[in-house]
Amino acid sequence: MTERTRHVAIGGAFAVAIILTIVVLWQAFAGGPTPDNSRNSDSGTVTDSVEPAPEFDIPKIADCAPAQSDEVTKVQAQLQPHTGVATSARSIDGHDVYVAAIITYEDQPTSREPGLWVIRDGKIYAVGDTTAYSAAPPATDIGVFGDRAAASTAIGCAAGY
Repeated sequence: MTERTRHVAIGGAFAVAIILTIVVLWQAFAGGPTPDNSRNSDSGTVTDSVEPAPEFDIPKIADCAPAQSDEVTKVQAQLQPHTGVATSARSIDGHDVYVAAIITYEDQPTSREPGLWVIRDGKIYAVGDTTAYSAAPPATDIGVFGDRAAASTAIGCAAGY
């Protein structure tokens, strides 16, 4: 794989991760999934216009906690060469520990939006589109989808909200 191809692949993976993070945050702060307004439920026809989403400010998130060094080490071990962790945060949901981290490439932040992992029973799993650039197995294998309040808190803390 050439260096340029590697850069494009990592950049594409991070773009997908940004989109996933925005969706997770939207669901967390808007009170659940956005209803599908593209179809009329009575007739099954597609409507021509969809109401635009309102603008909102992302509030500061309480109880931010930095990820512990062993958790950051687990995240780092799942990343591609030349990548690292700039900022990380954690949140706990029962026995699951969510770790969100801003990823760097050659010491430069690749995005303001973090990737998301869950640690369960000492094993790390990538949540959602984080699987595109993490070698960790997908969290869907253990029934975790990243839409829990703890996951949103970790994402918001790592992103600086």
